Amino acid sequence: MIRNVWFLPLTMLLLSCSTYTVVPYRTIGGSRIEPQSETDQSPKGYALGTFSRAPTVTDPIRCRLSGDVVAYNRDGYLGYIAEALRAELKDRGIYDAASSEVISGRLDFIEFTSADLSLSLRQRAHWTIDATVSIGAKSMPLSATYEFYLSNAHANIACQEIADAYPYAVRALFRKLFESSFVMQNDLSP
Repeated sequence: MIRNVWFLPLTMLLLSCSTYTVVPYRTIGGSRIEPQSETDQSPKGYALGTFSRAPTVTDPIRCRLSGDVVAYNRDGYLGYIAEALRAELKDRGIYDAASSEVISGRLDFIEFTSADLSLSLRQRAHWTIDATVSIGAKSMPLSATYEFYLSNAHANIACQEIADAYPYAVRALFRKLFESSFVMQNDLSP
């Protein structure tokens, strides 16, 4: 019996070696903003500046002692958000790498929860992302929570579903940014 005690720690070590990769971000499309006239000399879009994160932001986040949820690009959640914002700006026709209007940001908080203590058959889960977006001296705090259901309570399946939901949480954050008109209020119009 004593000889078999080593089996439990070894099993726990082997089971906690999984990695759950977030898929690349894809824009939905159809959100294009009409370009201004060609004679207008005002900026045609936004450049992407630096993005930082609060010291309390953990990257990657461990999921159910099963493994880490990581961004596909290995730049972490922060790099993922920056790339996704660039894709959204391009999709809307307002990205200009040479623009003097620079969008920068700070990832203030990020978490997911997959522990639903209810007795329902489907487990609820959510991602919460808090960020601050700045254009010049103006800044805007953003907060988004994306809720979803897990199809299975097994750690490997649940953690992959959590990773798969991250792009939707990022999209929910950007929806708040673009619906707020903060982006278009920053002197892009003549």
